[in-house]
Amino acid sequence: MITSFMITLREGLEAFLVVGIILAYLARTHRKELKKYVYYGTGLAIAASVIAAGIFNLLQHDRMDA
Repeated sequence: MITSFMITLREGLEAFLVVGIILAYLARTHRKELKKYVYYGTGLAIAASVIAAGIFNLLQHDRMDA
């Protein structure tokens, strides 16, 4: 359980760094109008991750019941 948490935490921090780098790049290149697309993409990625986790959780419970 703790191993899964640590891996998830590490991956989340890496994703946070990548998004931060992209936003910093957009700010330095004066392309601030594109930031909304970074936020939309980040939100969609989080939503897709939560949906996929829910599906995997349902599949796991169905397999355990059989």
